[in-house]
Amino acid sequence: MAIHPTVSFAPPEQPPAAAPPLSSIERVEAWTVSQAADVLAATSISSPTPAERPVRGTVDAIDIPLDESLQAEQPPRPKRGNVHTVYKRREPIRRDSQRRREALLKGKEGSRQRRRWENDRLLSNPYAQPPLPSDWQVQPTYPRHAVPYFLAPLWDAEYARSSSERKKKMDEAKSP
Repeated sequence: MAIHPTVSFAPPEQPPAAAPPLSSIERVEAWTVSQAADVLAATSISSPTPAERPVRGTVDAIDIPLDESLQAEQPPRPKRGNVHTVYKRREPIRRDSQRRREALLKGKEGSRQRRRWENDRLLSNPYAQPPLPSDWQVQPTYPRHAVPYFLAPLWDAEYARSSSERKKKMDEAKSP
């Protein structure tokens, strides 16, 4: 489908003499609205035929002459001088800040409380390592051997034999 305008752009009409003179902005708005209405009324929508197909890259340009520039000149603003501050901006004081709470827990430098706090966190030990996740798992402190169910009787027999041998050696050592 293509849009084919059938009218050319006409210059804007002069307003009647009885009407008060319009400013340049009002004239441009009226002209563009009337021109847009004329162009839209004169367009037709149809399917393109190979002979009517426009050459690629050709464009109808619309010129809108402006009598005056739209920018009203404003007086320049006075320049503000650089503000020099001696102290850097402090954070707003909060009654219960985390930083204050940590400072109270630590204590003063060199105090017993501070040394205990540093020792609890191992700050003075360069070889300290954080605990691993396996350190928090519940497990026995003795070595535990996982024995498959079918091997359990053989395991028990081996322990019974080694236990009886130990008892024999102890008895032989006692009797001269």
